[in-house]
Amino acid sequence: MSLGLEKTKSRSFSFPLQVRSLICLFAALILSGSHFADVSAAARPATSTTSYGLEWPGDGAVRRMLYWHNPFPIYDATYIFKVYPRKKTTGTNPRYYTTFFWGNDGSFTWDTGNTANSYYGAHPYPVPAPMGPGQWEISVGSNDWVTGTEVQWDRWYTQVFRAWRESPTTTWHEFYWDWPDQTKVIRVPVNDPNWASKNPPTPAIVMGQAPNVNGASWGGYAGWEEFDGIIRGIQIYSGLLSLTDIQSEITAPKSSAAGTSFIWYLNLDPRPTDVTDKKVIGTPHNPSWDGTTALEWSQVQAAPSGDTTPPSVPTDLKAKPVSPNQIDLSWHKSKDKEEKDKGKDKDKDKDNDKNKNNKDDKKGDRDDKNKNDKDDKNNDKDDDDDKGKDAAGYLVFRNGIRIADVKGTSYSDKGLAPGTTYSYRVAAYDAAGNVSAQSSPDSATTFIEGIPPKHIH
Repeated sequence: MSLGLEKTKSRSFSFPLQVRSLICLFAALILSGSHFADVSAAARPATSTTSYGLEWPGDGAVRRMLYWHNPFPIYDATYIFKVYPRKKTTGTNPRYYTTFFWGNDGSFTWDTGNTANSYYGAHPYPVPAPMGPGQWEISVGSNDWVTGTEVQWDRWYTQVFRAWRESPTTTWHEFYWDWPDQTKVIRVPVNDPNWASKNPPTPAIVMGQAPNVNGASWGGYAGWEEFDGIIRGIQIYSGLLSLTDIQSEITAPKSSAAGTSFIWYLNLDPRPTDVTDKKVIGTPHNPSWDGTTALEWSQVQAAPSGDTTPPSVPTDLKAKPVSPNQIDLSWHKSKDKEEKDKGKDKDKDKDNDKNKNNKDDKKGDRDDKNKNDKDDKNNDKDDDDDKGKDAAGYLVFRNGIRIADVKGTSYSDKGLAPGTTYSYRVAAYDAAGNVSAQSSPDSATTFIEGIPPKHIH
């Protein structure tokens, strides 16, 4: 085994007993298959990491669908992903969403008699259609099966979808929309011998947008039924996993025998520029983009600490063009309740220590000192309350890409292209590294010489 050690001439040394014991222990670790890198990594303190995901703005302004052509057969299959949905409230496009579909990358009604066949999917569905608020649904068998309650927007979900063939005439579909709560599930059978009896013309798995048919979605809707929010943590299996195996795979991909056997695609931190298959084993199944890419979402995760509460989400983001090459941003500050409470506890401990040390003083001195300490405590409390109310800083995102880290509540984005529209979001973080969700977006268009600017709300 090569350990990267430089070879030298033999010498005789006499080591103390403790040193010899450590050498023996270290040699045993090496011989048992341990590696220097593993030992040093375990000894290092935890550091901040960055999570990534694919973000769709939801407006359907441009084509940006992730797809795999000619995937595994439609049954059996298991899909795991994490989603952060946002509610569609503006625009004239129908408020459909696409998290994922297995189906035809082309016409929806491709089968005999212009009927739909061999597809399924799971996403928010507008109730009432097409402009109502979304409910989680299974789309299969030319029907949309919903939960009956509106989606809880602006939060993360871990979701699981299973599909399998029970018999030549029956297929089953399960959608756990808020895993690990297994009571939050939709189960739909399709009892039809003709269902999924043949492949569509162009079999595909698609994400983020529905297939394109003459400039609209395969349902005929403008905006391609684009998802609004973030998709990440993508795990696709070409077989049916048990619920126990699913939990194991969520905790650690390829940790179960079935998961290792059936895993077809894996990318927990997909980026627009890197959606390649990360499963390592077997044949890689790399998807492609139809049109441009999704936007990039990222979040810095700090090492574990006592403070795990993120600041509030920044509000009232305003993007204002000021020249052909610059847009100025401003927003309202975020609050950090956890840091505020910790400041109070610190003051309390400090005052208790002072009072304990003052017990041996003369009564007159003790009274004066306690009075001064009380005044200092009130001043310190005011200072710490003010400090605790504000986030430590803000991350600025342009078109889904992080471009700046600032301490205040404004930023000037310079060096932009004239006559170009840019979309912005802002997230707050605290001293412990906790990061809030991103703000609602605001967009603006840089000036064109001689033409007034355009501001999109």
